[in-house]
Amino acid sequence: MRQPTKPAPVVLPESPPSAPASAPPVPKAPAAIDYTALARALLDGSQVMYSASKHQIAFAEAYQQEGTGSGLNIAFVGEDGKPGGERLEVYAPEHDRAAKLAAVLPGLVERLTTDAYIGLPRTEWPEGKPQVVPMKGLELSWRDHTLVATRAGEGSTTGTRKVKRQKPFTAHPIAVYVSMSAPVLIVSINHDPGSAYGEGFNVYTSHEVMPLPQVKSN
Repeated sequence: MRQPTKPAPVVLPESPPSAPASAPPVPKAPAAIDYTALARALLDGSQVMYSASKHQIAFAEAYQQEGTGSGLNIAFVGEDGKPGGERLEVYAPEHDRAAKLAAVLPGLVERLTTDAYIGLPRTEWPEGKPQVVPMKGLELSWRDHTLVATRAGEGSTTGTRKVKRQKPFTAHPIAVYVSMSAPVLIVSINHDPGSAYGEGFNVYTSHEVMPLPQVKSN
């Protein structure tokens, strides 16, 4: 009697090796802040500084003296912007400007570092224009020596700031400094005495500090 053929063993294909579980992404360390660059930006007026730990603002105050030259101070004021804070003289018209800038830089870098200042970028205010939009959803206007800041959104607030008229000066905004990382915004105002410049009235820049308008959170 013929023996039945023994079936060949069935060989199952091997399952492909499972891919190793991907390792969780390693969080990137925050980029180190270049405080020397921040100090230079403060000195040249391209940024205003804000310290959350000190609740303080630092900005450059430039002025021009007829017949003698320019000067520069760094002002440190509180979040309310009230005058009377600390003034650091950088240079006066009679000084060697480059030498004074080089001398003040190390101490300024140390202070910005110690107090963890951040920079608020500058947005130019278009000459002759009544409004500027320094960032999405925020509009500032200038009319009758009054600044008005408005945020778009439900429950948003509006802030106003009256700039005092001082004869013989004509005032107009030239720049805005603002960031969502700070609760304030700063408007740089140019004060020009016009023909009275030759009578000893200096061109100078002031800074108006306003609370950043808030939007109601859901």
